Amino acid sequence: MTLTLQSLHGHRVGWRGTLKSVSAEFLTASLLGAACGLLVALVAFAWKRHLPVAIAIGLTICLAITTACLLGILLPTAVRALRGDPKIAAGPIVLATADVATLLFYFNLAGMILK
Repeated sequence: MTLTLQSLHGHRVGWRGTLKSVSAEFLTASLLGAACGLLVALVAFAWKRHLPVAIAIGLTICLAITTACLLGILLPTAVRALRGDPKIAAGPIVLATADVATLLFYFNLAGMILK
């Protein structure tokens, strides 16, 4: 989010630059999310010895980190494209949206996996 705000400062929003930024950050966020999700899933499995719960928690962590990163790029960029101040979308809007997405991921994954 901070890098996006810095790159938007004084520049026009272009589709090519946005797509390049999203693809680079998606790869980084996916790897970071996968590593964190795997670590948390291993801890959950070692603690409770219940594989479906560990999978649900690990996948949720992975998806939450990836989604939060993408929202941190896309929402401020969209606000800037609409000629607004991207700092407005940077803080509360991105965080609230990422939190709602995380809860939706968790409840849906847990519901599907733990039937």
